[in-house]
Amino acid sequence: MGVIEARGPRLMGASNFRDIGGSLTTDGRRFKRSRVFRSDHLSRLVDDDLDVLRGLGIGFVLDLRTLDEMTRQPTRWPDGLQPDRFCAHIRWNPQINGRPMAEYLKENPTAEGAAMVVDHTFVVLPPQCGPALKQLAERLAHDDAPALFHCTSGKDRTGVIAIMLMHMLGMPRETIVADFLLTNERLPVDHLIANTREYMKNDLGVELDDEVLRLCIRLHAHHVDIVFDTLAQQYGSVQEYLQAFGIDATLQERMRDRLLEPA
Repeated sequence: MGVIEARGPRLMGASNFRDIGGSLTTDGRRFKRSRVFRSDHLSRLVDDDLDVLRGLGIGFVLDLRTLDEMTRQPTRWPDGLQPDRFCAHIRWNPQINGRPMAEYLKENPTAEGAAMVVDHTFVVLPPQCGPALKQLAERLAHDDAPALFHCTSGKDRTGVIAIMLMHMLGMPRETIVADFLLTNERLPVDHLIANTREYMKNDLGVELDDEVLRLCIRLHAHHVDIVFDTLAQQYGSVQEYLQAFGIDATLQERMRDRLLEPA
């Protein structure tokens, strides 16, 4: 597996917050540090976290959550720091062949059922993430202020955006996978299992045991493969996917010019 330099500040109230810069591209350049951050939700930030964010000077926040998620867990943000915001309203719970995932899990509340649902998540998310990815690419291509993108756990929707961004910057696949899997180490698993259990039961009417819930929240390297395979099958290639959402070669090159530096 490749090396991902997960450096930068840590936040006590957002365990999956991290700087995704620092790693090398396939052409030997380096992704600048302190320019792009990814995270889980920011509703539990403590005062020290606010001081950290204030020091980073983030100028753009891409919130991938739905309005309901934003209402349940409103972002806490430092006074005096007023970044531009784009709210993408991307739902994470997929439909499978036109049926809500809850129906599949009710019929098959097992490890096999959970794996099928999680795998399918990475089939349906890339097209939904296209408009948000375009917003992020435009910002990164034309503004040097640091940017942050996040969802609720910083895992699925955030994971897809990170995969696509790192691919556009020319990161090798093993580096992309390493960043993707780092989320498994950063998430508070017991807390997330409890939250997922509550959501599944109250919102979807599905009761799952801890083993199955654990599978629902864990990421695997093959999920990255699913993303790329999906783009090849649905669009013909990754580049055609990007082009479909207005992220052309010129925009990608401008973004690389701003975010990459000699190693």
